Amino acid sequence: MLVLTECDEFRASDPLALGAMVERRVIIDARNCLDATASRAAGWSFTGLGASSDAAGTDGRCRH
Repeated sequence: MLVLTECDEFRASDPLALGAMVERRVIIDARNCLDATASRAAGWSFTGLGASSDAAGTDGRCRH
């Protein structure tokens, strides 16, 4: 799973539930907005790449 946004829909996702939907549990978080510890505990290989920014806005919603 490649994460390119800081939207609440992704931040609030359950790594265990998501794991049931994929063949391989690999996350590349380009925004560093997910919980790496929780993801790894759910069996994901986790790599964080980017730094957080104001891209999602102050309310956590995606800007369109």
